[in-house]
Amino acid sequence: MNLKLNKLENLLELSAQNWPFKIAIEEEGRSISYKNLNKLSNRIARTLKESLGESHIRAAVYFPKSIESVAIIFGILKAGGTYIPLDYEAPESRNLFIIKDCAVSVIFTTSDKCPSFKKCLSGSIQEFNVDGLKQVSLLLTKTIPFQPDDLAYMLYTSGSTGKPKGVMFSHNNALSFINWCSIHFSPDENSVFSSHAPFHFDLSILDLYLSIKHGSKLILISSKEAKNPLALSYLIETKKISHWYSTPTILKLMVSYGKIEKHDHSSLKFVLFAGEVFPTEPLKKLTLLWKTARFFNLYGPTETNVCTYYEVKLPVGEDRTQPFPIGKTCEGLKSKTVITEEGKLELLISGPGVCQGYWNNEDLNKSSFENFDGVVWYKTGDLVEQDSEGNYIYLGRKDRMVKKNGFRIELDEIENTINSLHQFVDVAVIGKINADFECRIIAFLQTKGEEVNFKELLF
Repeated sequence: MNLKLNKLENLLELSAQNWPFKIAIEEEGRSISYKNLNKLSNRIARTLKESLGESHIRAAVYFPKSIESVAIIFGILKAGGTYIPLDYEAPESRNLFIIKDCAVSVIFTTSDKCPSFKKCLSGSIQEFNVDGLKQVSLLLTKTIPFQPDDLAYMLYTSGSTGKPKGVMFSHNNALSFINWCSIHFSPDENSVFSSHAPFHFDLSILDLYLSIKHGSKLILISSKEAKNPLALSYLIETKKISHWYSTPTILKLMVSYGKIEKHDHSSLKFVLFAGEVFPTEPLKKLTLLWKTARFFNLYGPTETNVCTYYEVKLPVGEDRTQPFPIGKTCEGLKSKTVITEEGKLELLISGPGVCQGYWNNEDLNKSSFENFDGVVWYKTGDLVEQDSEGNYIYLGRKDRMVKKNGFRIELDEIENTINSLHQFVDVAVIGKINADFECRIIAFLQTKGEEVNFKELLF
């Protein structure tokens, strides 16, 4: 059977044909082959169609990162649906807002989460055992068919109004990015990818679909392991990881506390980092410790995934103190700058990797996208300049969004959340960049009859 790779689920189907018995996904103590992963996703797709018919659905994935959650994602896609990955560790109120905002018709979750949803949503619970693995629960709410224009998934990010906003991606958006990655990062059936980012975070798109496309092995890293630099060092050595992708924050922790020098990390071929500035000193140390790897700084807001890239030239000069550029525009995309009211340059991006806009938010769509001469451009809100080689250099934001631990955070959302507690008469939240280019988020709080005090918010 010849498959056209015009849908994300085709990547799994083709690899299941080419490498049926190779391990596709591995997590602690468990693994699954491409053949069996494909079968699992087919079973989930059939269950969806039997329960909800053939109409396009939006399905929330409120599930820990696991073999099951990967099968669920591909099952939703195979059923012609759109998946919305939720943060399993986020406050329940935030996830309920997302579920109601995008009017999902089905929620995949674990049995222990079902009772709380039943209090807030109307629907029926179905439970089934996925080929002897963990039990999966489906909370069916309603069927709302709509024309998706091949919408594959939505990622919810922090919003300036105080509520998360849904960023919509088509199959073509994701595939154009994955095809670009295939050219630059040389994966094959012998590659081993790390899956460090949670599935609701845009870094996970590269991990998941690039590895599946090429018949590689994907190592799922649990949320507990993901924060433990010693565990990550051990994992790279024992799993022979060839492609690593994470935020600089994690890599800095590994440099400081991962005892990298005591582990064999010679399997590493590509080290990719994104989401925030990587201070030069820890990056220098890392390049000396991981001498077999090539290092790439990848840049892009959630709305574009990756839109510029820069390969770090090795060895890094001892006299270098400034962070590296975010680089040149990814092939297949276009970039330009416009002058802001303050006389600075804002970066704009267009092309197939740019998202379809924001779910149910026309005001934000109008303010974030502009049509110039028939081309739709996304206004990133990031301020840049170019060096003598034409590389973009990131300077900061033109609004109140900050970057911390790879996440783009709207300070207004934090303020609104604190205000909702009704314990303070006034709240102000700021982001402060320190000498290591790290963002500290500080809240100034005033209660009735008391002076203003401040508290640094750690997350």
